Amino acid sequence: MLEIKNLKVKRGDEIILDDVSLSLAAGETVKISGANGSGKSTLLSSIFKVHGTSISSGDILVDRVSVIKLEGYELAKHGVYYAVQHPPIVGGVNTLQFLYKSYKNFHPTSTLNILGWKKNLEDKCNDYKLDINLISGELNSNLSGGEKKLAQLIHVLALDPLYLLLDELDSGVDETNRGLVYEFINIEKEKGKGILYTSHIDDKDKVNVDREYVLEKTGLVLKNKI
Repeated sequence: MLEIKNLKVKRGDEIILDDVSLSLAAGETVKISGANGSGKSTLLSSIFKVHGTSISSGDILVDRVSVIKLEGYELAKHGVYYAVQHPPIVGGVNTLQFLYKSYKNFHPTSTLNILGWKKNLEDKCNDYKLDINLISGELNSNLSGGEKKLAQLIHVLALDPLYLLLDELDSGVDETNRGLVYEFINIEKEKGKGILYTSHIDDKDKVNVDREYVLEKTGLVLKNKI
């Protein structure tokens, strides 16, 4: 269980989010919608302490263990992955080697070598209709905005985390690739992953969502519950 309790998030001296609470169980999909600038991305980024955000009060728990003081790389060992809205290009970093080292961080007891891990990843990409060539070069280099979003789905398959935080991965992609994103979410849910994703797109007929919240100035408002 991933739990966010009474979170207050600031950027500098400005309060962006106040008293935000929600829970995410394994095998559950929760959507957060809301207008641009409402704080959807800020909520996810605050968990990983990036993009200039800071948490001034509240708590975050993974399987009843507080992780609020942990850095992003440490959260990996608790099975949490964050797919950012605008993935950065990192020149000089081989994507496959980076992902394998990250996989070992997510699964420190795994004895799988890089060849076996890569073969498993290739098989998964085929199952999800994702092009493994998207991660063949340097990290996010020579990829369009939409290709970067799909590459992050491959990152998830490579790392095999339990909780997925996905920030608007359905924006900036064409209709066909948007369908791949939605299918990915549904399959990962069926495999027992907990998925928290943000979107401003109406996808109610495409994603099997357990709960949807709208992020407003007053906080998270439950829109519907399946």
